[in-house]
Amino acid sequence: MLTWNDWRQELEPVLDSKWEEFQLLGYNTVSKDEVWTSFVTKMTRQKVVPESLRLHQITSLLLGLKPNDYMTQMTIGAYKDDFNFFATKETE
Repeated sequence: MLTWNDWRQELEPVLDSKWEEFQLLGYNTVSKDEVWTSFVTKMTRQKVVPESLRLHQITSLLLGLKPNDYMTQMTIGAYKDDFNFFATKETE
């Protein structure tokens, strides 16, 4: 049974390409792990089962990941973490 981690090993060159694309588009702080996590989260939300995919299908899905997908997940994560943008750090 294939897992997302198994696919990551197979798709490392594709992941490198997608990460470089994010870098070229100005998302310089994004890591490869964040790109992969964003991809897996999107696939999980869409109920895509990793063992049902073939290499060409999952490659196409990964290359289709958009920076907007990543930013949407980051925004939702910020809301879920209940991050207070207006809080100040107390000084000692």
